[in-house]
Amino acid sequence: MICDVPAQFHLEQAKMRSQQRLREGRPKPIDTIVQNLYFPDDLDAEGADPYTVARELTLPELRELRADVQDYQVNCVSRSSL
Repeated sequence: MICDVPAQFHLEQAKMRSQQRLREGRPKPIDTIVQNLYFPDDLDAEGADPYTVARELTLPELRELRADVQDYQVNCVSRSSL
């Protein structure tokens, strides 16, 4: 799957926002998934894996995570862009 330029731009912006939240100590659940997928070398020894994070979420938080994952899918996430 080839990403068009706007979709690639939005994906890169989403990754940057995720890294910013992680640096500032205010991560959203999607940030843990993004970190594991795109930045595995930046993982802390204490960092939680995505399964652990998802397991601890409330139903509204799971819905927000689902929406965030769908945003990444819309922005052209595929094996070719990993």
